Amino acid sequence: MVSIILKKINRRLDFIKNTNLYSFKNANAIPELKKHYAFSEKFASTFPKTSVYNLVFTGSVGTGKTHLSKCIFTELTSKGYNSLFLSATELNNLFLKMHIGELDRVLTLEMLAECDLLIIDDLGVEPMYNNVTVEYLLATLSLRIQNKKHFIITTNLTHNEILSRYGERLLSR
Repeated sequence: MVSIILKKINRRLDFIKNTNLYSFKNANAIPELKKHYAFSEKFASTFPKTSVYNLVFTGSVGTGKTHLSKCIFTELTSKGYNSLFLSATELNNLFLKMHIGELDRVLTLEMLAECDLLIIDDLGVEPMYNNVTVEYLLATLSLRIQNKKHFIITTNLTHNEILSRYGERLLSR
């Protein structure tokens, strides 16, 4: 069942193929985001031995957070790294399927915890399910940190909004 989900995710990712760091560097990107290009290029070129394991891109709608994370994703997958790019809503739907028993909890958490890079796009737009959203997100991020695996999160939420929505334990990760 997990392999079927990965195949669906990979088919959906066809839209990312022409998004890479070189194209980003040469595009008319928003000036604030261009500042982050050099850091992102270094992150991708030194991966997995980066000095920073986890990135959180925050900012308002339309500032290029998703585009930049797609560039990193494309760069790393082209080098053969096992990376997952999921919207927060897609990830939350996996959590719900795990919770109600449609997906094997151990295998799904293992897939999320063990891939080389997990990108969670647009954190904060997903519905909040009791005993699911925060709990499984916290478990996933904690496992990734424990296993020294990288993740990138993009969000429009501020520090205080993340704290209010997900709590201090998740914010600290």
